[in-house]
Amino acid sequence: GMVHAQRLAPESGGATGRPSGPKDCPSKAAGRWDVDQWSKTSVYLFAASGCWFFYLLYGYLQEGVTRAFKEDQQQLGWFMTASQFGVSTVVSFAQGHRKKGGRALPLTPFAVNGLIAVLSMGFSNTACLFLNYPTQVLFRSCKLIPTMLLGALWFRQRYSWQAYVSTALLLQGLMMLTYADQQVMPDFDLFGVPLICMSITAGAFVANYQEMLFKTYQPTEGELLMYTKGSGFVILLLICQGTGQLSPGIVYTRSHPPALGRMLLWALAASLGELFQMVLVKHFGGLVTVTTTVTRQIVTIYLSFLVYPKPYSHWYPLAAVSIFGGILLNVVHKNWDRARALLPEWLLQALKVKAE
Repeated sequence: GMVHAQRLAPESGGATGRPSGPKDCPSKAAGRWDVDQWSKTSVYLFAASGCWFFYLLYGYLQEGVTRAFKEDQQQLGWFMTASQFGVSTVVSFAQGHRKKGGRALPLTPFAVNGLIAVLSMGFSNTACLFLNYPTQVLFRSCKLIPTMLLGALWFRQRYSWQAYVSTALLLQGLMMLTYADQQVMPDFDLFGVPLICMSITAGAFVANYQEMLFKTYQPTEGELLMYTKGSGFVILLLICQGTGQLSPGIVYTRSHPPALGRMLLWALAASLGELFQMVLVKHFGGLVTVTTTVTRQIVTIYLSFLVYPKPYSHWYPLAAVSIFGGILLNVVHKNWDRARALLPEWLLQALKVKAE
């Protein structure tokens, strides 16, 4: 759920302003996915429900697959990522028809984007074999940290005090998570921490690079996914061959059909969840999307402890509050005009903010 939010987040929030009528009926528009013709409420319920359902299913299946790999002592993080990109390529192909005029997009810049996406997801899936799953989910939510570091050190950008407070909250939460895993996990392996850090660093590059691709080549969302996932799948086959995971992965999945089924369903859930999230971002912008995503991640973490019993520490909820608080502070600060419109009048007066 990390696709080009910066480019797609419109300041207006994506409301069409059309009067209600027959075109607002989801049952008539769903067949052709023409959600632009739906009412604002229908679009949100459709996109948010799809995003929640498929990403909750994605989290459930991902933890199940990685736990099976651990039990069978299989190091197949890159093979697992290859299956995800392979399924995503097939799904995005249906959404990636070229625009009118038949123009073709250059492969090289999209292959570079595919490589960055491969590193982000590959390191994340491999880290799942070493970290507690809730820890991996929360670490993945902290792309603001490498984004700010890159901006400050490389591009000499300056940030507001709210951004620095957000980063401090995120760092505090990550330290709590690492400490909690070290205390409650008998098989805790610190190697997972640099892996997940490399994942979120690559993820920070993805957002900026995809924004450049949209500005330069004007691809559709489906085209971006198709080119990125397709080139990434080829790169992953080479990585799997180089790391020695391709043949063992094929042998393992052939001898364990249920594991293969869960892995393919996991990859399909990721692809469909990504499409629903794109609808949410395009029509409602970053504030609503991140708020929806954060609440979904909280439920994912809760279900992880409920469905897959694991050692518990009070540091986990404290870390989650710190991390999600940092995320929401940053998003609300960046989208204050829109956030202010959602706050009740009494709260605005309490904050001494003059509503427009």
